Amino acid sequence: MSSEEVCYPNGQAARAGDMIWMGGRVRKVIEVVSAARAPLFGDVDGGILVSRHIGPFDAGGLLYVSRHDLEQEWVSPLAEADRDEIEGLYKALGGIMHQEIWGNPRYAYHPVLLVETADGGEEEVWYLFLQPSQDVRRTSDTEVCYAYHTKSKRFEQVPHSRRYDMIRGLVEARGGGCESDEGAAPLRG
Repeated sequence: MSSEEVCYPNGQAARAGDMIWMGGRVRKVIEVVSAARAPLFGDVDGGILVSRHIGPFDAGGLLYVSRHDLEQEWVSPLAEADRDEIEGLYKALGGIMHQEIWGNPRYAYHPVLLVETADGGEEEVWYLFLQPSQDVRRTSDTEVCYAYHTKSKRFEQVPHSRRYDMIRGLVEARGGGCESDEGAAPLRG
């Protein structure tokens, strides 16, 4: 490993285009930031620049994660099986909506995986967020969210008010801003 190489806790070198877990959120690495460029981000060691959007549209929602923060257990590379699962979910959702979502730069999209407790016990629920990419910098009003329940294998549209309550709960649970994942234990990875 070179001194300029930035690695995940498992020793794997970070690369632009990687998908990673940050708690229950999946993010995409936009750029590996060298120690020489790290001062631009208020850091000295280097790290990665990640986007909340995992598709070809990667503007907006950028977050710098330092090399030190990568050493925390809550950041890990996405396993190929998880990536395939996410791709399959967005393709299935596209079929329901009669739209091509996965790989389409006209959409900005990102998934969140939560474990929820209900009468039947615990269940993993994928929250699939998406909106037209031209709206990302202007408004969140066009963003929609669908929940995929892994036990019943069904999709449901999440009402706008519930989506904001859920996001607010994620933020408060982490004690930080909208993109804060610090302290969030990974569900997988």
